[in-house]
Amino acid sequence: GLWNEYGVAWAWQNRWMKKSLRMDIHDSLEYFMGHLDRITSDTYLPSDSDIIHAYHHTDGNSKHNLIQNGLKLEVLDTSGSNLLENKYEPEWAQTVLYVMDISEFNRYTTNDGNQYQHVLQQSRDLFTSCVESFPDKTGLILFLNKKDVFRQMIVKVPFKESTPWGHNRFPDFNGNFSVEEREYGTDGNDLEFEQYYQDTLDYLVNWLKKDASKSVLKRLYIHDTDSTKPENFPEILTTVKSCVLD
Repeated sequence: GLWNEYGVAWAWQNRWMKKSLRMDIHDSLEYFMGHLDRITSDTYLPSDSDIIHAYHHTDGNSKHNLIQNGLKLEVLDTSGSNLLENKYEPEWAQTVLYVMDISEFNRYTTNDGNQYQHVLQQSRDLFTSCVESFPDKTGLILFLNKKDVFRQMIVKVPFKESTPWGHNRFPDFNGNFSVEEREYGTDGNDLEFEQYYQDTLDYLVNWLKKDASKSVLKRLYIHDTDSTKPENFPEILTTVKSCVLD
């Protein structure tokens, strides 16, 4: 079908593009196209995997009550724009879960003055300003999300790069890796790639911590996550429970 046409396949495989000229296509598109016959059938019912891969944009604030192993949790889901405008309740929270999409490391937006802004830098600045406003007793958990997409990207897109518009991305990163030398495996068996992935992850963690206060660093937990893999959830919930109960 259309999904297997050369032009469509090429556009999908190169959607991140080398010089940071990204196409805004949801990463779950490949999953849903692979299950199109099942999804378009008259008897279709969404599976757990379908729900996990679905994208829903957070707009405003919404509260949810959850029970996990007898522990009752009240969760406030708030958008980034609400954080920017301080439309949230810092005194209400015992634990803050901040989700950062690390696959946006090469994404840029333009402001009203047509100046390029690094999306991951904006996310870091928002995280730093947000968490500093919470009381010292509040636990802080930072999820470096979409590590599965990030792993695919760094074998095609330079992590460290000088962009055509003059931005030096991660100029002090010293990882030894070239996306053009050979094909790298992302299935966990390519030791050179795994070292490079760990180097980039360590760099991001230190980069994110750089402007945080000692108070924040003392209560900050960081996880690299793939939100489409349910097997990650027990470790995450253990951290949440630790923050809430402590």
